[in-house]
Amino acid sequence: MTRFVHIDHEPHRLADQVYAQLVEAILSGSIGPGERLIQETLADQMTVSRTPVREALLRLEREGVIEPAPKRGFLVIEYTPQKMRDVFQARQAVEGFAARLVAENASDEEIEALRASLVSEKDSSNHGTAQRQNRNAHRSIVIASGNEALVELFDSLFERAAMLRHRADAWSTLATHTHEDLFAAIATRDGDTAEAAVVGHVQKMLDQLTDAARRSGHDTGPDET
Repeated sequence: MTRFVHIDHEPHRLADQVYAQLVEAILSGSIGPGERLIQETLADQMTVSRTPVREALLRLEREGVIEPAPKRGFLVIEYTPQKMRDVFQARQAVEGFAARLVAENASDEEIEALRASLVSEKDSSNHGTAQRQNRNAHRSIVIASGNEALVELFDSLFERAAMLRHRADAWSTLATHTHEDLFAAIATRDGDTAEAAVVGHVQKMLDQLTDAARRSGHDTGPDET
């Protein structure tokens, strides 16, 4: 059974701390697909009331990470190829449109500021560092769009994608993606060019993840097309 860390009752929101622990447990594999999450049990383990646990669980449900169990609690959703495709197609919509907004509306200074995230990232043999760099690069484009709703959607989708690809055993085989081409496309100031570049970039990531999942034996069954 997963052992959670006791949470101190500090001023920042308890639900965020509960959510962070649950996400980490799912990403690490401590909580596996199909495992049941019981509100009362989690509250006891984390020494908090049921309210922040309930809020964190509902957030994970909204993000498509867990679903209500038949009788009680929630179940961690199983990975399927279709779920992976759905999330990455949603990412294409959000990130592609964000790139269009940046190319068409951002100032020269704002576009140049993207260079630090999209061009100056350092290669890393550490997988965790590489993943953080990748997330920061993609998020910087969405932030530059100036649309807070798109940023919220990106955060939710990226977290969900991370958990799905972890459960597909697709982490270790991923190649490092660079983002110089995205900066070059956005710098053209052409919305179509910028959007197409980001959509194509995310599609390459999806294709690679799908191939890795297939090699690990996960991309099988009725969802495969």
